[in-house]
Amino acid sequence: MAWGDYEAWAPKVVGGGALLIHDVFADPADGGRAPHEIYLAALASGAFVEREACGSLRWLQRL
Repeated sequence: MAWGDYEAWAPKVVGGGALLIHDVFADPADGGRAPHEIYLAALASGAFVEREACGSLRWLQRL
């Protein structure tokens, strides 16, 4: 479900817009893998940069 949300919505984020991903945990013992993998994929796409992190919430901005 999380990947489907990302694939459906990330292309709709306009330049300067925000993509917020919650429950991003680097350590699998702390939480599910999908949010962390989506976070990494968004950064690797080159379309987003990280602006801020607060706990497990990540704020990415579309370039």
